[in-house]
Amino acid sequence: MDDFLDGKRRAAILAMDVLGYAHLTETDEVGTLRAVRHLRNAIISPALEQNQGRLVKTMGDGFLAEFPEPDTALTAAMRIQTEAAAQARQQPPDARILLRIGAHLGDVFVDDQDILGDGVNIAARLEGLCDAGGLAASQAFVDALPQGKTKDLTHDGQHQLKNISRPLTVFRWQAAGTSPAPSRPVIRTGPPTLAVLPFQNHSPDPEHAFFAEGLAEDIISGLQQMGRVPVVSGASSLSLNPELSVEDAARVLGAQYLVTGTLRRSGQRVRVTVEYIEGTTGLALWSEKYDRPFEDVFEIQDDITLRVVTALDTELVEGEIDRIRRKRPDHLGAWERYLRGMSGLRKPGLEDLQAAQVEFQAAVALDEDYGDAWAGLGWAYLKEYGFGASERSKDVLAKGVAAAQKGLELANKSPFAHYVMSTAYVWQGEKALSLKELEYAIRLNPFFTRAKLAYFNRSELADPSIGPQAAEEIRKALALSPREPDRGFYFWAIARMYLVAGENIEALDWADRAVNVRPNDPNMLYRRAICLAALDRVDEAQEALAACEGLSEGYVDRMRDWRPYDDARNDKVFAGLHRNGLAV
Repeated sequence: MDDFLDGKRRAAILAMDVLGYAHLTETDEVGTLRAVRHLRNAIISPALEQNQGRLVKTMGDGFLAEFPEPDTALTAAMRIQTEAAAQARQQPPDARILLRIGAHLGDVFVDDQDILGDGVNIAARLEGLCDAGGLAASQAFVDALPQGKTKDLTHDGQHQLKNISRPLTVFRWQAAGTSPAPSRPVIRTGPPTLAVLPFQNHSPDPEHAFFAEGLAEDIISGLQQMGRVPVVSGASSLSLNPELSVEDAARVLGAQYLVTGTLRRSGQRVRVTVEYIEGTTGLALWSEKYDRPFEDVFEIQDDITLRVVTALDTELVEGEIDRIRRKRPDHLGAWERYLRGMSGLRKPGLEDLQAAQVEFQAAVALDEDYGDAWAGLGWAYLKEYGFGASERSKDVLAKGVAAAQKGLELANKSPFAHYVMSTAYVWQGEKALSLKELEYAIRLNPFFTRAKLAYFNRSELADPSIGPQAAEEIRKALALSPREPDRGFYFWAIARMYLVAGENIEALDWADRAVNVRPNDPNMLYRRAICLAALDRVDEAQEALAACEGLSEGYVDRMRDWRPYDDARNDKVFAGLHRNGLAV
């Protein structure tokens, strides 16, 4: 350390500046200088003195202060902004003196009476994020606040600050009577964080608290195995004061989403309620109740964990997609582009797949090492190839395989990347390799519903002996994931298996479910026509085929050579079409 520096210490730092100072001085230089001096003497200095703060220096339009603790720094900042806003309201709009304040807890170097270093720089950059009358605080500052002190702060996601290498999580506060600037884009550099709070034991017997604790720990473990989003460790989330509100818990943990619940044993039954909550609003986005016999607590725990984790996997992504749909498209990070792409993949149209490709391309342009985004791009191309309506099939297949391989290369531990590679192998005719990739994806994430669905569907296509078992496994997987985006396709898979078994009424029932999910998808309408023809309901089958043509001209002709199986089971699937003269 250089001789001129007196040492290093940890401090809570407030960086303050007057908004629009240059314009104010240009309009009325003397009046502005007097107003700023009055602000310092009548508002800032008393607030600092009463809260153990020190005014380090004044810089024309700005002030730098330090405090031994964030608690007193926050109290001073709120008082300063509240009083400054009240004073400003007494002035004409073009002469109002309003402050912005950045707050950070960090190390500073002492140079005589001045302070220097990274901590000061971060506070100054945070101040630049503020609106008039506002405060922007870092995660480090908020983490050091006592319980209950964070209730007025709002989590604002991650921001990349100028000349600061790492993104910072920011919390905001706004003085009454002042308003933030409209349409401020929040740039999130990564996926949202999820936390599981302690489950509350509502049983008369306090001994059952171990089950509540174990259930929360198992859910955390399951979410971490999924690898889809960052999950706050149990050491942090399960040690919180249970009296904290969910909003306070979210602020303390830096989590955008929370899982919480209750447990109660009554006689020989146990009841568990689980909620999935948006941390900034406290709004319950998803909830479920479970009522089970208390014969084996560990089996109950495993079952509930499986159901919660599987449902949350879909709910979390869908919730994020709903959020970003309301945002302007020109301030999105790679994660949000990835989610937009995933949203497009959930829609049935060819144009939706191609729009998804654009989003995934944007994601990998922002982060070329984003393995799951490369996998998503591969999946979008491969789905287009499988759609059967693309005029660029060979090119699309090649692009899909290349992107899938790139995704797997960058994210070899990603279940999603292995799932997409399995799809690439299907279209290359490598069915055994496809199943191996699915097996690997399921080992990495036992809760990966989509991989399980694909595995049992493709296993049945390859092995005639497992039809009933595969249909049952697909039904079970769909029951655990009622919002599975591709459930329509898997409804058809079950229908196909019933056709092979000669149970044509059941086959039509499942085909109807597929069309109800995707009424404008010619794939599903064509498959329903197959089931109608199997029951010799010829007029309805013809109507379904005509609807296919209405949605995609030439579709029926393009399906001329399509066969789901490599064996004689195709004869059973298409028997009705041939018998009734409906086959092309």
